[in-house]
Amino acid sequence: QKLSSLTFGQRLSYRSSPHAFIPEFNKSLSSKVKNGHFFDLGAIICEGNECPLFDKSGRLMSYDGSHLTPAGAKYVADKLSFHPFLKSLLDE
Repeated sequence: QKLSSLTFGQRLSYRSSPHAFIPEFNKSLSSKVKNGHFFDLGAIICEGNECPLFDKSGRLMSYDGSHLTPAGAKYVADKLSFHPFLKSLLDE
């Protein structure tokens, strides 16, 4: 089914899975970063193995599952603003 033909409700519930190598790759990268200051965007965007493809306004966040649209970048920025490490920097 073409994504452009989804209804608003279908867009909000539509989920995809991350590429299979990404969780393991991010885990490997995070082990090399000191102080736990690694931002796993997959973990920030996705819940478990389900990633929303549309934001709460029904706008597409990624065309290919890897690169963000402007709406996707805003979604991630909003999520990052609640990340404990960034929040601690912003609150200083």
